[in-house]
Amino acid sequence: MTYCLFHFTFFNAQTLINIEHQKFSSDAFPSLYTDLFSDHSDTLYRNNRENFNVNWSPHLIYAYEDNVFAHQTGFQFNFFATYQNYIDLHLHCKAGLSNANSNAYESVLQSKAYFFQELDTNVNLFQDLRFRWIWRTNKFIQFHFGIDKHKIGEGNRSLFLGNEGIASPFVMLKSSFWKLEYLYIHQILREGKTTHYMPKGNAQHLLQFNWNKNLSLAFFENVGYIIKDTLYDRGLEWEYWNPTIFFRPQEYSLGSSDNVNMGFQMTVRFKKNMFYAQFILDEFLLSQIKARSRWQHNKYGVQFGFKKELNIKNRPLFWRIECNIVRPYTYSHKDFNTSYSNQSLPLAHPLGSNFAEFFNEIFISGKWLNTYFFTQFYLKGNDIVGNKTSYGGDLLKSYSDKPEGQEFGFKIGSGEKTYRLQIGTKFVKTIFNKRWNLFVEPRLILEKRKPTIENKVFVTVGLTSRFLEEWRNY
Repeated sequence: MTYCLFHFTFFNAQTLINIEHQKFSSDAFPSLYTDLFSDHSDTLYRNNRENFNVNWSPHLIYAYEDNVFAHQTGFQFNFFATYQNYIDLHLHCKAGLSNANSNAYESVLQSKAYFFQELDTNVNLFQDLRFRWIWRTNKFIQFHFGIDKHKIGEGNRSLFLGNEGIASPFVMLKSSFWKLEYLYIHQILREGKTTHYMPKGNAQHLLQFNWNKNLSLAFFENVGYIIKDTLYDRGLEWEYWNPTIFFRPQEYSLGSSDNVNMGFQMTVRFKKNMFYAQFILDEFLLSQIKARSRWQHNKYGVQFGFKKELNIKNRPLFWRIECNIVRPYTYSHKDFNTSYSNQSLPLAHPLGSNFAEFFNEIFISGKWLNTYFFTQFYLKGNDIVGNKTSYGGDLLKSYSDKPEGQEFGFKIGSGEKTYRLQIGTKFVKTIFNKRWNLFVEPRLILEKRKPTIENKVFVTVGLTSRFLEEWRNY
């Protein structure tokens, strides 16, 4: 996966930004994400009511793996202001020098997605610049505008809108009334090569019904469309800017071939426990599901998870176990420009499609030291290197590029099977009035991809801000 240069205009501006957790309607553990591990939340959105806050910190991350030394050396600046609890402004800037390549899924530095500009051999300038403006018209409605990221769901990963990708220009509407909560987001994305980007739009909404304090059900829908390509300047599709419509009927009425996905979400809370689930549906034919034919166009994914908060000797502990399964070709489209992605990165789960993943994590808040531990094991089907045929694991490839003459028999792991086990631990010490984090993070990766088995062991150390701290567990 490659990175693109950052152009600071509304339609082109998309900084390559690190992980972000904006939880939508998750009040099961209100203290967990404010006390443990720097709020463990890298979105600019905050619910605090400070009138004004400015802070800075060094951004120093160093890593070592197999006689290779990598570094990021820079600074971070954050600004927050609010006016009479009606208007908020959030600004964030991170910049510096690095000798590491900008790789979306593999990085010993644990950085997520930055804008990299090569200055010299093995010397890159990295920067992370974003903002969010919020207007609260009343207690029921909020409008957001800016360049940032969003996440929908209670899982560490999301099958709707994930947190591992790239920030983008957006407008957002959030509203709540009675037992209903509504979220509408319209993003300006882009795809293509560094010399020729294809702008595209992505509209999505989520309607959630809170049956009671323990049970919530939600319906999700999104549509992706091309704004401009080499032959046609379509512009913004204003029909999709209507937050009160369903996208699938609107797509049919336009006569377009846009990429529409639907999904359902459920959360069940009981005391300090939560069970959650997501189901994403791209396409399907019920008769083929009943026949168990593993038809190519039965494209869907499921997520099941459980998380729990404990208190051991007056020290909070958080535990999560999660399973994600996504069939081949899910999120992909006939035209790769309308795939569910942004700058070659998936908008949902970072593995894209054609995978089964098991994930487990534990947070322990100590008196002097915070500890984070996670394990990840997955099976993923990759395309064969040097072969243009798509086996459903790369959503940037058209689903029309399937193996010639084959429509059935596609199962998870189709193509070149890859098995990976990743084990990581992070030890964090807060310093400077709990504004900065000093951390050490050893990690082990075991990967089997025929005909080789690869082992990686690396250690990362750093000093960063507690706000928008680096987190990577995939």
